[in-house]
Amino acid sequence: MKTGFYLIAVVFAMSATVSAAAQSRHTGTSFSHEISAGYVRGIGTEKADGAFLEATVGHKLGRGLFIGAGTGAREWNYSVYPDKNSSFMLPIFGNIKYTVPFKSATRPFIDVRGGFLADITNAGVGRFIRPSIGVRYKGFGFSVGTEVMMCKYITETQTMTGEINALGNPVYSTSYSGTDRGKNSVFFSISYSF
Repeated sequence: MKTGFYLIAVVFAMSATVSAAAQSRHTGTSFSHEISAGYVRGIGTEKADGAFLEATVGHKLGRGLFIGAGTGAREWNYSVYPDKNSSFMLPIFGNIKYTVPFKSATRPFIDVRGGFLADITNAGVGRFIRPSIGVRYKGFGFSVGTEVMMCKYITETQTMTGEINALGNPVYSTSYSGTDRGKNSVFFSISYSF
């Protein structure tokens, strides 16, 4: 139920991006907008597969350079806790992309995204970086790359103190600690810029 709500919120935000793109075309500004979707395959010890949907808005600087920021939604088939089988994350990131300014319809590009993310399902926060290379054909982009992500999760530990309270129940002391969990992955992404 929560995942459906978050996906609706992300789709709403992306539709606002599309509206802004339509307005910028009429005003002649050099803003650029991109919507991307992809599949992520985990590698290493913390394997996690999943999918993402992201929207990026930014400014074209000179020939081929783009600087922007974006947000999106991620669903991973991974969870820190054994009673959950997936994780829903919301990233907020910066984006730098350089597209080689060839005059042909097919142009290679280098893209780097990095920022922060919130694991809504497991109450974690983290950071990530995702470099990739790809090819743009007209407005469509096809890219492959790698992602390194590190999240911190809060863990609660209860320890019996050996004392008994007035009701005859054991007394526990509670402590909290942060646990870092890293994920390395490769991904494939399809995007559309307008």
